[in-house]
Amino acid sequence: MPPPPTVPSGWYPTPDGKQRYWDGGQWTNLPWDEDSVATAASTFTTAAPDAPAATPGSRGVSPGSRLGLIVGGVAVVLILVVVVVVLSVRAAVPTTFTAKGTFDLINTADGGACDPPDGYTDLSAGAQVIISTGGKTVAIGELSEGTKLEGGLTCHYTFAVRGVPLGHKFYGVEITHRGVVQESATDMEDGKVALSIGS
Repeated sequence: MPPPPTVPSGWYPTPDGKQRYWDGGQWTNLPWDEDSVATAASTFTTAAPDAPAATPGSRGVSPGSRLGLIVGGVAVVLILVVVVVVLSVRAAVPTTFTAKGTFDLINTADGGACDPPDGYTDLSAGAQVIISTGGKTVAIGELSEGTKLEGGLTCHYTFAVRGVPLGHKFYGVEITHRGVVQESATDMEDGKVALSIGS
């Protein structure tokens, strides 16, 4: 009787001391002589073929892995949303203000208030307005065009210096090189700074 079907194909001994080939399903009808055995040996394989190699991606994703991927993706999206919101809030919160005020050149000797006399020629339209804090310049602006007041004896200027950083209670204000005057941040923001020179 033939071996059970589960026996792999190959050469097996016969009762008379020779060998015969089992192809995995039946005995072959080959002659018993040694030349035929050798010929059959070169024709048939005695080992089962190797199992096909697994290809990448042939294994499925487990439910646990799929859940981890979903949770990870949601977490990344939430982080991006938080970052965008924080940056938007920071962009909406002002970090600087505009320092506003007036400057009067009064009682000039020749009555040409907006045409400064000797000793005051640096005080005219376009003169530098310096804002400082802790002795450090933080913003620079300039005087506006002057307007004659009080019968032409006073020239009235205004200034609006942009980009003054918030966070200080007092700031220094200086027109050209005429000395620093300390003013509160509140007065500067509200335009209540009123400087003057002359007598």
